[in-house]
Amino acid sequence: MPKQMEFTKIDQKFLSAIADKGNRITRKSLNYKTPYQVVLSCMNCPV
Repeated sequence: MPKQMEFTKIDQKFLSAIADKGNRITRKSLNYKTPYQVVLSCMNCPV
């Protein structure tokens, strides 16, 4: 987000797009998987 952006002009669609972009970045701490991949793999695991 630009530093000069007004918060009154931010909508949920914009915030969701930012969160989605962040969740698609691979992380070394997750063994080079994305947060989405980790959550999906946990949802498929038997408890």
